[in-house]
Amino acid sequence: MGKKGKPAKAPVLNIDFTKGIEEIFTERMKSQLMGWDVRSVRMVESHVGIWDRFPMTCRGLECPFANRCPVSHRPEFLGTPCILEQIEAYRLFAAYVRELDIGPLDHVDLQMVSELVRLHLMQRRIELTLAGEGVTEEVSTVIGGKVVTNREINKLMGELRNIRKDMMMLYDKLLVSREARLKKQVAEERMKEDAASVFMRLRDRLLSAVPAEASVKDPPKMLYGKELSVSELEEGSDSSEQ
Repeated sequence: MGKKGKPAKAPVLNIDFTKGIEEIFTERMKSQLMGWDVRSVRMVESHVGIWDRFPMTCRGLECPFANRCPVSHRPEFLGTPCILEQIEAYRLFAAYVRELDIGPLDHVDLQMVSELVRLHLMQRRIELTLAGEGVTEEVSTVIGGKVVTNREINKLMGELRNIRKDMMMLYDKLLVSREARLKKQVAEERMKEDAASVFMRLRDRLLSAVPAEASVKDPPKMLYGKELSVSELEEGSDSSEQ
């Protein structure tokens, strides 16, 4: 499985929009972005799928953001997940995974990251809409039979604030989860070190209990729990010689 721990530096994405999404995001590129092996990337893609479920559907020149899209004029992209949002989703997902040191088996954290990416995409759409409409909008009301028009804060600003609040809550949860993982790793490493230390102490005790050079000429001083006298030791020695 993929190693936990982020690589030193993420590769730079050089996007060639003359290619399809599969050619832009090769398995090798995905593996480099995530810092995982290819098998782990495939496993996570199979149950996260943010790059094909979250992006909006391409509407070509009818898309409200067509003037900002490099492929809006290409009919082969019509009806497919927005390539710009797929790229953004993958880039964000990889960035969070690397920054928070999330591994391919950290399923809860992966789901939170995918939700965070979804909110990022929603935020981007609102920001692009506000860039065209402005942060204020005209609102007409009828007062005393007359139509009165006022400029008010665009309602999308409220949606944007709510999305950002949800994003901060999710990010805080991810930070707490990361801290818990780190504490668990430290505890596990400490247990291994403690076990190794206990083993070394036991080994040292066993080695110290055995004389460095045991001599067969030295007679035993104890027999069945009874201390032998000098005469008994000499008798024992004489009888063995006979």
